[in-house]
Amino acid sequence: MNALKIIMVIHSNIFGGAERHSVLLAKGLKEKGHEVTFVCPKNSWTWKALEGFPIKKVNLPLNGTYDMYSLGRLIVLAKKSKANLLHGHLTRSAFYVNWASRLSGIPAVVSAHATNTHKHFQGARKIIAVSYAVKEHLVSKGYSPQKIEVVYNGVEDLQGLYGKASRQVRRQLGLKDDEVAIVLLGRFIKDKGHDIALETVKGLPDLSFRLFFIGNDNTEWGRYIKNLVRKYGLEKRVVFLGHREDARQLLCAMDLMVQPSRREALGLSVLEAMSAGLPVVASNVGGLPEVIRDGVNGFLFELKDKMALIERLKDLIVNKKLRVQLSTGARKTYLERFTVE
Repeated sequence: MNALKIIMVIHSNIFGGAERHSVLLAKGLKEKGHEVTFVCPKNSWTWKALEGFPIKKVNLPLNGTYDMYSLGRLIVLAKKSKANLLHGHLTRSAFYVNWASRLSGIPAVVSAHATNTHKHFQGARKIIAVSYAVKEHLVSKGYSPQKIEVVYNGVEDLQGLYGKASRQVRRQLGLKDDEVAIVLLGRFIKDKGHDIALETVKGLPDLSFRLFFIGNDNTEWGRYIKNLVRKYGLEKRVVFLGHREDARQLLCAMDLMVQPSRREALGLSVLEAMSAGLPVVASNVGGLPEVIRDGVNGFLFELKDKMALIERLKDLIVNKKLRVQLSTGARKTYLERFTVE
């Protein structure tokens, strides 16, 4: 394949699945020999994540959907660099990319990462949906199914990268050899279901385990969850690790993941957990059932059935043989479907 000149655009400042995916994709395209220019705000997580990597970065604020300065700069950049393709992630970036495409004549594709947004994708030549759940959502909003391609995200092999250090990390976390480590990795927002996880922990009082929350808990939801932990008397059961740059290494030290999301397009952290060999117990919503096969690489439960979640976690905590079996299934799922290749 001939090398392409690609301008990738993402407006978001935060640390999340779409942001991590865009950085990994940009790095992968660069390593494949393509010329990538990454457009994002300078104060964003993505900008910092690309520091030291040989990818040209362009600082554009992309404020709202009426930032004519950013749009003008993007058009000039596209023309001056003789780009072959514009690629926008999330709805606001799609807005700018599609207008830049219209006014520069350079084709655009956009990536849809959520099941609760649908605006500004119309002008793209193709829409990349991260799951069939996202595609179905967009079709329900009037988009042509022929215009939408489902391309699952890929993630790096965490077990291969960090698996050897897992025992050392467990010691640093103060975990006993027989203590099961359950992890929930994600932004502290209601959609991620931290409160559901806490309700579950209440229902497992006499077992040897701890629940680790990884993510920036300095949010309104994070403060609410900390108050719930105190209210339920779970201070010794639940550990807040905060935002961690070594989150992927931490995953390799865990035994299983719980993902009680109220909404989930696919779940990049779920794919990362599987690459680390973790079984995943997740809600049957969005794109999660496209990843998790019940009894093969984890378990699914219905959000209304909290007892099912309690029973599934109990089974995995007390039955090491089952954990190992599902861990093998998780690794197999990752290697067959969700590598970066």
